[in-house]
Amino acid sequence: MPGWIRTGSSAINAMRDLQYPAVNLSLYVRYVLLMKLNLYKIIDTPMSKTVITATGNNLDSSFDKRFGRAACYCIYDNITGESKFYDNEARDANHGAGIRAAEKMIEFKAEKIISGNFGPKAKDLLNKFNIQMVIIQDDDLRIQDIIDKLNQGYETP
Repeated sequence: MPGWIRTGSSAINAMRDLQYPAVNLSLYVRYVLLMKLNLYKIIDTPMSKTVITATGNNLDSSFDKRFGRAACYCIYDNITGESKFYDNEARDANHGAGIRAAEKMIEFKAEKIISGNFGPKAKDLLNKFNIQMVIIQDDDLRIQDIIDKLNQGYETP
């Protein structure tokens, strides 16, 4: 076994950061390596990045129940309290918007996604990466309302 492979959470961090010289692997290849090395079950880092589907790019925007077709994604870090908004580039795609959105969530290193609906392909991919999916049916919420409930300790607002 190569010397850069470690056990425990440091192994996960090593795979995430890939400090091994001259190696730049895709997320899928990293996932396959984690599966082959049986390291995928050793994640013990605190949950920090939650993605919320939004209709706009600010905290007063409404919650969007569509995962793949949402206008924007709010990435909320519950450790720092920081929120960033990103436009969904795949929302107008003829097909495959959900799977592209799921790939983006993996790229964002999201641990939890709050939306109203997830397609089957997106759900399968998110499950493979152990990304928690929270479904909310109330579309009258603002992004700030959901963040406030997350900070109060509610699992599902």
